[in-house]
Amino acid sequence: MGKGESSEVVGVSKRKACWNARDEYYKCVAVNGVKNCNEAKEAFDKLCPKAWVEHFEKMNTYAKYKQKLRTEGYKLKDENKDN
Repeated sequence: MGKGESSEVVGVSKRKACWNARDEYYKCVAVNGVKNCNEAKEAFDKLCPKAWVEHFEKMNTYAKYKQKLRTEGYKLKDENKDN
């Protein structure tokens, strides 16, 4: 276990509650902006383990960065793969 990590296993219902809170928060931010989503952010922070919140925040930041690059006309390496 790393510093600040919990050994608690997150059950299915808690995971679903976390994911729902995460989705509601990011929907709110997309529509209203970060400043107007304090209630949704509090629920997100309360229902999700801290490490998960940090992970989701990083993933969201990376997704926004990739979208910005796409809108500027860049082709991303992971999108050039033939599937």
